[in-house]
Amino acid sequence: PSRGRAFVMSEEAYLETTILIGLCLVALCVGQFIHRRHLHALPESGATILVGFLFTLLEDQSEQGHAEEQVQRRRYFDPIFFNLVLLPPIIFESGFHLNMAVFVENIYTIVLLAVVGTLASTAFTWAVVYYAGQLGWTATPLPIREAGVFAALISAVDPVATLATFGTLKVDHTLSTVVFGESVLNDAVSLIIFSTISTAPDNFSPSHVPAVAKDFLLVCVSSVLLGVGTAVLAALTFKGLGMGRHAELPLVEVVMFWCFSYLAFIVPEVPHLAA
Repeated sequence: PSRGRAFVMSEEAYLETTILIGLCLVALCVGQFIHRRHLHALPESGATILVGFLFTLLEDQSEQGHAEEQVQRRRYFDPIFFNLVLLPPIIFESGFHLNMAVFVENIYTIVLLAVVGTLASTAFTWAVVYYAGQLGWTATPLPIREAGVFAALISAVDPVATLATFGTLKVDHTLSTVVFGESVLNDAVSLIIFSTISTAPDNFSPSHVPAVAKDFLLVCVSSVLLGVGTAVLAALTFKGLGMGRHAELPLVEVVMFWCFSYLAFIVPEVPHLAA
């Protein structure tokens, strides 16, 4: 029976992967059509969401969708897989294509928007979600800690559609860099807030706010120091090995570059100082 169950699960994995790849192709084709037709009313990211929504709607209406409803309920999103596999390439790609000269020139504005703006957004959303539940305005009132975790998750804005529109309209490059740089940093700030609130005691109260703020600052500073330390170690290693001066080692250089980039992300996770 266990072999039969494993075979069925492998078949489901193949089917799900096929459907996922097909949906990606459909979303890319729709996005390319929108880009070629210059349809600014519907961003490419919005079209991708609509493709996923329509497929989910069709699946729910089918008999197969109803039959797999119980199976879907037993599935969950693996946070370890997300943090170790999916998230690093996204953050690395964002940082790699960032215009560092313009980013450093506008660092104060970017940090103000990313840190202070995300904190203010989290605090406002936290208060609204919690007190709306207490007043009976929501179907399921959330405890104060869970409301804070939810607020941290949705407070980091990802301006994909905005940046796509900026690129199409050829807006000022400085404005695009500020928005893009803020979107890169606010993800880290949101992750720190989420981690800090998640580790707070169950009986969270306003008296715990100073301790949470202290943990937040500790995580921020420690994560930055660990990231800078990893970058310095990478630079010294490349310099000591003469990377870039030997044409016979391009693959080794690329692999080492990838390893150090991944270490810069994963090292802060070791002492639970994720950023």
